[in-house]
Amino acid sequence: MPRSSQGPVADDSEAAMTMKSVSTQHEAMARRARPQGVHADAFKGLAGSFLTGVAVVSARQGRHDYGCTVSSFASLSLDPPLLLTCLTPHSATLEAIHHHAAFAVAILDDSDHSRLTAQKFAQPGAHPFADVEVQRTEGGLAIPASWLAWARLELWETYPGGDHEIVVGRVVDSDTADRPPSGTGAPAS
Repeated sequence: MPRSSQGPVADDSEAAMTMKSVSTQHEAMARRARPQGVHADAFKGLAGSFLTGVAVVSARQGRHDYGCTVSSFASLSLDPPLLLTCLTPHSATLEAIHHHAAFAVAILDDSDHSRLTAQKFAQPGAHPFADVEVQRTEGGLAIPASWLAWARLELWETYPGGDHEIVVGRVVDSDTADRPPSGTGAPAS
């Protein structure tokens, strides 16, 4: 005897599993929507306790170069070779990355000159390339001349990341200087 004239009907155990899955998804969405966690100052203190290098991310839109200082930078994958960085959604550099689908990352050395360069690129709305000696990658992207290493990347993907956008790029060209990395940590493997 058919259970329904409308077609097959899932048994009670399948329906229960589906309802449990939907319930779990709703609970996860509710947790993300609730304000929770530590105060912003405490979080900044935590994140600032991690010794990182400093890098400049740059992009080009039309005839204009854009760039910003980042400390949120990491290798993501060896095959394919992917790097990631995090930028604020209203960044002119991010807009140029989206427009050109390419960007560069220059890891700065720990010289006084590089510290000044990083400070110039950290100022929102500034035009840091006007006051900094630059080199150009094969793709025409500007990078500060005081680099320890650099990479030219094609935009791979972007993802929302809270109040930032996670930018993933595939490395298409790179170079490293003939001097040891700065900082106290060992190079990433």
